[in-house]
Amino acid sequence: LSLVDLVIAADALYHRRLITPGGLKHFLNHHHGAGVRRARRAQHLSRARSESPRETYVRLMLELAGLPPLECNRSYGDEAAFVARLDLSWSRWKIAIEYDGRQHGLDLMQRERDVQRREQMERLGWVFIVVTAAQLRRPREIVLRVCDVLRSRQGWAPLKWGSGEWSELFD
Repeated sequence: LSLVDLVIAADALYHRRLITPGGLKHFLNHHHGAGVRRARRAQHLSRARSESPRETYVRLMLELAGLPPLECNRSYGDEAAFVARLDLSWSRWKIAIEYDGRQHGLDLMQRERDVQRREQMERLGWVFIVVTAAQLRRPREIVLRVCDVLRSRQGWAPLKWGSGEWSELFD
């Protein structure tokens, strides 16, 4: 399995409550053999709060490109109440990255809830970057879109695209 596939698998195991991050780390630290280094790296990159393989894929695409670590499925609100739980976010800069799979376009009620939730969050100062399944075929464009928003929010320096690993995994 690729590094990305291993991280997706670890995130799925956490989400299904089949293992904890500590349990996986303990297991990998006490086992040796083929692939254990890559598995340890995958464990380090995994997140307990990821809820879908595509969310994990998008997060890894951004973090392995050199962007700051993202928060997974964190809840936000205003003074009155809960407003939204965002797929991926940087609360510091009020940037949300949402993966909209096929169900978001097919289920009209889901789509309506998403639009209302995003509008509420935008009124609180958040900006949204929506990634679709079709866009995943152009990962470099996704990273550049996110970089543009980061720059506009806090003067983020342009990325140095020298990582052979990123190209190997996503190009």
